Amino acid sequence: MLVLLDLLVIAVITAATWSAPRLARPTLPFGVRIPAARATDPEIQASHRRHGHRVLAIGAVAAVTLLGTWLWTDWAPSPELTLLPVVAASVLCGLLAAGEVRKTKQEKDFNAGTRSANTADVGLRTNPVRLPWPWLTPALLITATTAALALSQGHTLAPVTAQLLLITLVLLTTAGILRARPEIDPERPAGSARRYRVYLAGLARLLLASAACADASLLVNALRQWGMLADSGWVTALAYLPLGVALVGWVYFAVRVGEAGHRLPAEAGEEEAAPLRRDDDRYWHAAGMVYVNRRDPALLVHRRVGMFWTLNLGNPLAWTVVGAVVVLATLSSLGVVDLPS
Repeated sequence: MLVLLDLLVIAVITAATWSAPRLARPTLPFGVRIPAARATDPEIQASHRRHGHRVLAIGAVAAVTLLGTWLWTDWAPSPELTLLPVVAASVLCGLLAAGEVRKTKQEKDFNAGTRSANTADVGLRTNPVRLPWPWLTPALLITATTAALALSQGHTLAPVTAQLLLITLVLLTTAGILRARPEIDPERPAGSARRYRVYLAGLARLLLASAACADASLLVNALRQWGMLADSGWVTALAYLPLGVALVGWVYFAVRVGEAGHRLPAEAGEEEAAPLRRDDDRYWHAAGMVYVNRRDPALLVHRRVGMFWTLNLGNPLAWTVVGAVVVLATLSSLGVVDLPS
């Protein structure tokens, strides 16, 4: 059974790493910004192919090594031990591809014939996307059900505390994302601003729905711990089912809407791409996953890779947040702070 879980972990990581660049914005291959007209450059496409081949090779080697070890020694590592080397190798593949794209961009002078520009959508400030409060209702109902069952049966309220902490964290994250600096394409500012608004609205609903799914999993686990459900494989599968539903929702959103809404169709009469560029490559590191800009007051910025936001590590407040998380994690590991699980 353990070896099957390990193979599943390898398959999921390989599939996610292989598909991520193909779902990414065409103007940001591996976190490097290029003009839209250069997205189909043969060297850029070759970098995509080489990255895909490397990722598939790593997945195949990991699977064969795992099966060979298991057949020879009858031992299989835990999924956590399998996860680390495969993720590390996948990250290295991304960094290598980013270096190739950056080199191609410099050698072919992709920015020739363009001019630097900064764009902003004032409408997202004066009329921001609102927090979709009705989508919070399922999570609150599930939490209320958990609390009612715990109180009626005299059980601990730790699962309820975990659910409330999760809801609070998701609410704060969603509110921060909705107020973060919008991600506008300088080549198509009006069209990208419209798509980004649709993207934000959908992402906010998806985050709150995912909180409800996670709370449902916590409820099933609580019922199992309280002895109200049998500790069986079917119950374990039931506990993971809501998380699976949430995962399917995220995959569908990534394919249908895409990062910053780039996969949404253009409207009739939308502006043509202008010869503009944003000179911010020097602030992005680790293939578009780390942002450091001391002159940018923004705390949260949309990552260049994936449907995620990241802290601007050039902002002193970001290090305050990082420090608080590290302190809390350290105190929890030492048993000084007891976080619900």
